[in-house]
Amino acid sequence: MKKFLIFAMSIGLMLAGCDLFPSFTINDILGEWDFSDRTIKGKAATDIHLGILDENTFDLGWDTSENDYWIACNGAMKNNVFTGTYDAWDGKLVGDSQIVDDANIKITFTLNDDKLTATFEGSGLLDGVTLTEGVKQVY
Repeated sequence: MKKFLIFAMSIGLMLAGCDLFPSFTINDILGEWDFSDRTIKGKAATDIHLGILDENTFDLGWDTSENDYWIACNGAMKNNVFTGTYDAWDGKLVGDSQIVDDANIKITFTLNDDKLTATFEGSGLLDGVTLTEGVKQVY
């Protein structure tokens, strides 16, 4: 019985140290966020910017040597997870620059020490992308 009690207390302490629910609201992450240069999908990316316009609308962009990506996401936010669809364009293409149309996306946000992390799951261009250490811009 004593071993069970020690085990139960250990589990309780571990859970107490975990954030089971996000400790922020949409109002805490609304705005414009810049991320440092990094590799996205195997290519060096610069000018990485995420705009959280409201709980239903996000935009994201970055540049590579071959592409200038701009992405618009529409859907709904619940707690710290956004679920919806996105369209993407490449600004370096001539003519119809849309490269993704209505792809599924799930974005999980975390906020730690005022730094934003966005993890993307879904299909196409954004699947598997994680942006870390985002800094909120004040204009």
